[in-house]
Amino acid sequence: MATIHYFRGDSVRFDYTVTKELREYVPHAHQVWELIFLKTGNISYMVNGKVYHPDENSLIISRPREYHSICVRDDKPYARYNIQISPDMLSRDIGEQLSDGIDVINFDGNEMVCDLFPKLSYYRECFEGDTMKRLTLHISEEILCNAVLFSKSLASENMYTVNPIIQQAIQYIIDNIAQPLKVDDVAKYLYVTKAHLHNLFLRHLKTTPRKFIVTKKLLLAQRDLRSGMKATKVYANYGFSDYSCFFRHYTKYFGHTPSAEADIENIFDLEI
Repeated sequence: MATIHYFRGDSVRFDYTVTKELREYVPHAHQVWELIFLKTGNISYMVNGKVYHPDENSLIISRPREYHSICVRDDKPYARYNIQISPDMLSRDIGEQLSDGIDVINFDGNEMVCDLFPKLSYYRECFEGDTMKRLTLHISEEILCNAVLFSKSLASENMYTVNPIIQQAIQYIIDNIAQPLKVDDVAKYLYVTKAHLHNLFLRHLKTTPRKFIVTKKLLLAQRDLRSGMKATKVYANYGFSDYSCFFRHYTKYFGHTPSAEADIENIFDLEI
């Protein structure tokens, strides 16, 4: 893998990377917006159980706390621009206007949008620090504004495959995330066995239903801790049986205690 350009700020990151490696990026979730622009390559993109096969010059959007991964499907050079942005740095209007379920937008032929990404590479050769941070944020918002405009007409054109049971399971988990949710509860709601649900999650999400539920709870808990909420209140809001259980899961997943969250300035906890 060759990273040609990159920038690391406290609230935004950017890189342009090219690789010929056949690999699958481990399914994960994080607190930031992630924008991937596929310049070349044959990949599949999974988000919350939906699997896309994006064309070149497509924008891939991962929202905060969405479970996603990318698989490079052959040895054709995989060249992509990647931007990660703290939600606090984006205008709330943009996120609210971008339709739910719009994960991939093909901008092939739209030079105005496609040229924004190499423009960031050009700027990176000329600027750094706060100047590069402001330029990256400005261009990111321009990209997302164009995504909002295109999503209004492309909602029906997003082609993906998804297992209906997985889709219903994820929605049920999201709707009941504040409850002391168990895998048995999800399986019972969907009228499937626990073993069948377990196998479906492994096949489509590369994780177990239990780990998926806990990860969703922990990411929401982390968001609330960073907003100033006390850990002793947060754990109860997401259905953990007691504080020690929450403490154990949180420390294992993030590598630090819930009370230490307020002292951590870097929002980029999970790497790409």
